[in-house]
Amino acid sequence: MKVWIQVHTKKGWKTIARPGGSGQKKNPKIVKSGGGSGKVAVARKRCHKPSKRHSFRSLVDVDILGVGDTPEKLITKTKRIRCGL
Repeated sequence: MKVWIQVHTKKGWKTIARPGGSGQKKNPKIVKSGGGSGKVAVARKRCHKPSKRHSFRSLVDVDILGVGDTPEKLITKTKRIRCGL
């Protein structure tokens, strides 16, 4: 599973955090089925200047081992929050 965080700019959507970014492993995270702690994949970005508002969204790509899939990714609903870059 891979997760990306994007911010909306004047030029469109820009990826600001992705797997392999600061403090993350370079390879996609393998998440075993079922619930429970530790069964997540994350992308993180530190918030600077919390008084400035930006629109953020995330992209999620899930690959099931041993099964071919299409290139589509889940795009979450855009959320506008106070978090400067």
